[in-house]
Amino acid sequence: MQGGQYRLFGLRFQSANVDRRPVLCVVLHGDAPRNRPEYQYVMASRIAQANDNVVTVALLRPGYEDPTGNISDGERGDSVGDNWNAKNTDSIAEAIETLGETTNARKVVLIGHSGGAAIAANIVARHHSLIHGVVLVSFPGDVNHWRRHMFTKTGSDAFKGDIDSLSVLHDIDQISDALKIRLIVGETDDVTPPELGLQYAALLEDAGKTVDVVRVGGKGHEILLEPDVLQLVSKVISEVMDDSG
Repeated sequence: MQGGQYRLFGLRFQSANVDRRPVLCVVLHGDAPRNRPEYQYVMASRIAQANDNVVTVALLRPGYEDPTGNISDGERGDSVGDNWNAKNTDSIAEAIETLGETTNARKVVLIGHSGGAAIAANIVARHHSLIHGVVLVSFPGDVNHWRRHMFTKTGSDAFKGDIDSLSVLHDIDQISDALKIRLIVGETDDVTPPELGLQYAALLEDAGKTVDVVRVGGKGHEILLEPDVLQLVSKVISEVMDDSG
């Protein structure tokens, strides 16, 4: 599907029962520094199986290739926060808008993991009328705060210094007051530590936004496929469905 200048690949799933106006759920994978991501497809499939009247699409972010050779246009970057830029963010938002139109979606729910969660947070700030429910999983928070954490953790020069990429801490005031933002964090996550998401949550609250943080005990970074996440996504789908009128 077209997203700005990019042609993005995605896999689509849907519930057994779908009417003329389903809820659209879009799943974004993380930075996947050591592999070609496919777990987003698994999550999208599970969401469709677990809920009625839902169409799900797992998008392959710009520049990425999945294990079967499907590729999205664009620059993948070096998995150091450099792929969370405005061009990629806006391209994904345009693809979501097109998906909403082609599926005749009544509401749109966005689910992002790790770097995909950062992009999701930037989408709800830059395209504030597009998304009606959002779940941020293993959320890295501000790009340069996260990079400093990763430099301390790894010692890699790839994370040294600040970069000019979008920060989720910008444009918080532009987020719709009607949107409830859900963050779900693994309590033992050492890649995107919970405090990075909690900083974002505090700023959202200061700006008068609605935010809820869910902690998954004993779990680390790779929690997108945990039952707690699917349960939360299903709750959000139910809420936006009830609010559709």
